[in-house]
Amino acid sequence: ADTYANLLAVVDDYHYLNGCNDDFSARQESICGMLRGELQQITETRALRLSDEASSLPPTHFLLITSLSFVSIVAYVTASLEVVEDLNNPPEEASLLFSGLLALYILFFN
Repeated sequence: ADTYANLLAVVDDYHYLNGCNDDFSARQESICGMLRGELQQITETRALRLSDEASSLPPTHFLLITSLSFVSIVAYVTASLEVVEDLNNPPEEASLLFSGLLALYILFFN
């Protein structure tokens, strides 16, 4: 759920519920219009900032992270096949190490 979209929905609901009658003053109408404009500008500014952040990372960064993730998965599976008699129950230490590595890669991806 987008926070700015939620704020815009609150403004729209307020205008719909209270602005339908003739008691809505010109000042209130102006404030609602100003809020809509400001929220749209904030949303556009955020979109530009996120776009700039995403474009600052080169594609090789994501290729490297993807290849390291793949190598760690293959290494975990092959190491588990050599050590474990029962494939459904790998060693607890290996599972913790794998989950820690996976958490690090997820943090770098996001």
